Amino acid sequence: MSVRRDPVTFDEAMRYCESPIEARFLAAFSAVCLEAAEDRRRKDEGDQILIQPQARLGDYRVDFLISQGATRLIVECDGHDFHNVTKQQALNDRKRDRWLHNDDYVVFRFTGSEIYADPKRCAEAAFRYLDDRAVPFVDPNAGMTVNPFPPRATHG
Repeated sequence: MSVRRDPVTFDEAMRYCESPIEARFLAAFSAVCLEAAEDRRRKDEGDQILIQPQARLGDYRVDFLISQGATRLIVECDGHDFHNVTKQQALNDRKRDRWLHNDDYVVFRFTGSEIYADPKRCAEAAFRYLDDRAVPFVDPNAGMTVNPFPPRATHG
């Protein structure tokens, strides 16, 4: 898997981050993606994960728009200073979530406390969402659909 950090390089993307929790999430997510790429040695163009910090969608701006093929995920890093402090802030977030949902976006919200405590766990949750929805490809030589990303074994 290759990781493209559109629209800019990783270092430039870090400058788009507007808070320390956004920077922590971006660094952790990039590390999780690169670790998976090394483990799986996936190089297909369709495996690229696009990370767009501060993406504009309609009238809204989201912390991160992350996509892999047709799968799109929005990650919001909710620091206490800007989210759910007042009823109006909470209302604005819910209104925006409904608008995004109606446009077929999935929104993952992580609190600042979650990101500070374990940024890798937050990043892995976002990565798993994308990875679990990876589109199977057709192997023209075998004449059958092959999923290059088998489901993860769960231990429990």
